[in-house]
Amino acid sequence: PCPAGWFTSAAGQLECSMCPRGTFASGAATIACAACEDAGPLGSTTENIASSNASACQCPAGTYLPADEISCLPCPEGMFCPFGAQERRIGAPGAAWPVARRGFMAREGA
Repeated sequence: PCPAGWFTSAAGQLECSMCPRGTFASGAATIACAACEDAGPLGSTTENIASSNASACQCPAGTYLPADEISCLPCPEGMFCPFGAQERRIGAPGAAWPVARRGFMAREGA
């Protein structure tokens, strides 16, 4: 069977392929990768190929997930949004969130 993050194109096939970007496979012996659109925020993707769980589905760079939304939205003007940016993670250690670009100031409540 294929490891997590890999799939076969048909049951019983021995050759495995990596799940492409924007998909994942969490279990072994998978014959198809699941789409991020079905598991993560709308508009989400994976940063790498061969992703092995739904938590790898995040908003792409240049977009972010607002606290009360289910869809990735374009990064606000003057902000930098790295891959996986989420408004509700602001200040969390090791987390990605929108950051004001040089020359811009973040406005509370904006």
